[in-house]
Amino acid sequence: MRFLMLLIFIVPIFSSSANEVEKKVEKMLQTEFAYRPGYTKKIKYRSDRSKYLKLKIELTSNFKDPIFKKPLIVNFYLHLNKVARKGDIASRPLVIFLPPVLGITPADHLLGKYFAREGIHSVLFDFGENLVARSNEPEDINAGLRRGIIRFQMMFDYLEKEHKGQIQFDKVGTYGMSMGGVAGGFVMGLMRKKVKYAMIVVGGGDMPDIIAHSNQGLVRSLRKGMISRESKRKGKTLTIPEFEAYLRENLVYDPTQFADHSLWNRVYFIEGGSDTGVPFRNQVKLRQAFGQNAPRLLYEGAEHFPTVYRMLTNPGEILRFFKYSFKVGSTAGFKHSLLREAKFSP
Repeated sequence: MRFLMLLIFIVPIFSSSANEVEKKVEKMLQTEFAYRPGYTKKIKYRSDRSKYLKLKIELTSNFKDPIFKKPLIVNFYLHLNKVARKGDIASRPLVIFLPPVLGITPADHLLGKYFAREGIHSVLFDFGENLVARSNEPEDINAGLRRGIIRFQMMFDYLEKEHKGQIQFDKVGTYGMSMGGVAGGFVMGLMRKKVKYAMIVVGGGDMPDIIAHSNQGLVRSLRKGMISRESKRKGKTLTIPEFEAYLRENLVYDPTQFADHSLWNRVYFIEGGSDTGVPFRNQVKLRQAFGQNAPRLLYEGAEHFPTVYRMLTNPGEILRFFKYSFKVGSTAGFKHSLLREAKFSP
């Protein structure tokens, strides 16, 4: 892989509205995204390995969601690194892996184990929502995003209460690809006081634009179902511009709402220059919401899945970013401080 180095030194450009965004985030965490502490825990799986302990945990909220009318349930896997030769759980940083549209995948499990073996605790987090179901209406997507953020807070509450001393909470990051990258934008903006760093791979902003134009199969199915139902309600077939306008009127949340330029050096973007799954322009929109000079690695000419595959087959690049950010271990060869481009090789 030949890298074309763009020696552009990053100069922080802070948005004048950064304080306004932060105030908006605080308000929403107390209202629409409010989490009321309290849960019942169930350990569904336990595997004690030589270098790490793996747990599958299910939490059920002690409160009923006012819209969902039921308790919220969250499932996640936790990998805890062990102290060499002693077998005790070590005090380590944490990386939370946010799943793509299909949920937690075998690749996520491999990454979680890899990080735990390399000295960083990991969580594989399940938002518990299918945001691209063909039957979804805009209000279903709004409610699903809201519940997902509340579930994330419940999971974090558990970690803070039951793994204090094992997790270094000043060194917490998230990693997300595709839909997980979109989720990473939400989490970084909304949970900025808890999550310190994020790596976002082909995630994007402006969800009405993504849903209206994505070439990803499940999103195409969602779009077709929504257009069909809304066309019947209106008595005419919606064009794509009309459908996008309909989404803009009815979708409430977007990751760009909660981003601001004060976070520019806490987020690292991996972009596919010819992506049509999460269109490249939407990847740029999300990055620019965090700051024009937010660090990025652009795979020039790469589509959606090849970019994802490139990162999955190079987990050392992911690990080095977090070690660089957390200031732990070796980060040899990592160039987070530069904007970079790479020629894509299939």
